[in-house]
Amino acid sequence: MSRLPSGVHATTAFGFRGRRPGSARVPGAALAAALREHGATVAHYGVLAFLGEQPGLSNADLARRAFVTPQSMNQTLRELEDKAWVTRRPHPGHGRIRPAGLTRDGRTVLRACQQAAGAIEEQMLAGLSADRERPVRPCSPAPTRSRGQGRTGAPRQVPGWS
Repeated sequence: MSRLPSGVHATTAFGFRGRRPGSARVPGAALAAALREHGATVAHYGVLAFLGEQPGLSNADLARRAFVTPQSMNQTLRELEDKAWVTRRPHPGHGRIRPAGLTRDGRTVLRACQQAAGAIEEQMLAGLSADRERPVRPCSPAPTRSRGQGRTGAPRQVPGWS
């Protein structure tokens, strides 16, 4: 069984603090619709989010984090490359591994998707009283910057990735 890296929580990787998979279809449908406005799918957003936090992940690394097969992840990465949101380069020590990284356009789309997901989350939580919101909020780290972000809150730049 694969584990997410330290500091990455499955319920926050896609922008929903405390959302459990399968807990409600409406938020998932709302997220999918909001992401479509930016030309992305939920799978695209997941990969962009993982690469925004940890550039240089391989196809296999991303597949484990997203709980999909390497074949499915390879298809998603090809779609992202076609959109020029992700680049993959040969690994210097291993010919078959191709670490992935976000392009400038990929970082721009990631920020737009994060804002869209955050707006949906705020709508979900807006109607909750403080007593009802309290059990949801502790499921994730405080809504500050993520590990992959610099002091400004922008995704971290890695030398060599445009």
